[in-house]
Amino acid sequence: MTQDPSPAGAVDRIGTEDGVVAGAPLSQQPPLLAQLPGSPASFEFDGSSAVLIGDNPLINTTNRAERTVELWFEPTSVAGRQLLYEEGGTVNGLNIYLDGGRLYGRAWGQSTGWSNPLAVSTGAGAIVPGQRYHVAVVLDAVGDRSVELYLNGGLVGTSTKTDSGIWNAHSDDGAIARVNGGTQY
Repeated sequence: MTQDPSPAGAVDRIGTEDGVVAGAPLSQQPPLLAQLPGSPASFEFDGSSAVLIGDNPLINTTNRAERTVELWFEPTSVAGRQLLYEEGGTVNGLNIYLDGGRLYGRAWGQSTGWSNPLAVSTGAGAIVPGQRYHVAVVLDAVGDRSVELYLNGGLVGTSTKTDSGIWNAHSDDGAIARVNGGTQY
């Protein structure tokens, strides 16, 4: 496996947590948001390559009552299960993935009472190849104690929990485009 610590597109432009490209992405593509000055390049992943994201207090090593993870993606296929983003492991974590044309956002925190993983998804066939999408997963452990899934700015699913525990910190690193530790589906 090759790793490049600072290719264009894996640079954290607002913080200090640059990603590390692992493996060999099929290609580096123009930015998905070319109209925005300074937009990073995008990558085409093959299932074995990824961007690895290390531990950081802003991402995973601090307890959180509220949290949002968002990204842009453009699938070349929607067959099977495809992990877009993940962090955490089997005890605490969060992920965004495709499965058969459906988009899923999921959060779990067994160490703080989120023992029933919360998952929300779009309707079947909502994601099609060759189209660009913006996805956001919003975690709220204080207000309505929910996980919300947004697609292109619209709320497409929500799931709530009954307890009031916050989402616990974890030390399992994250990744874009593959599991980098453990995850739940």
